[in-house]
Amino acid sequence: VAPPFIVKEVSEHPQASLLARWQAGTGPLVTNLLHQTVRLEDDRTRYFLQLLDGARTIAEIVADMTKTFGPTTEITRADDGEPMEPLVLSTGDGVARSLAMVGKLGLLVG
Repeated sequence: VAPPFIVKEVSEHPQASLLARWQAGTGPLVTNLLHQTVRLEDDRTRYFLQLLDGARTIAEIVADMTKTFGPTTEITRADDGEPMEPLVLSTGDGVARSLAMVGKLGLLVG
């Protein structure tokens, strides 16, 4: 028995498992390379996982996510808990965080 080929570091052409990409197109539950079920929280995450086919570069994934969803905004909070101005996050930062998350979940193969 050999250990599964799980990638935790992101390559220039990231690739999620074929099964997980297919499952992401049909619903929120996908199977990782350890045969565990992972719930993808929203349509944005499901779409993102489907883009990880190994043919796209990170820059192309960023461009596709920006085209499809636009820039991401996040409300920050002051120390006293009051809302502050929205902080605009570059989609590139969001993609980098999402790739790291996908790797930790055991969904990346390359």
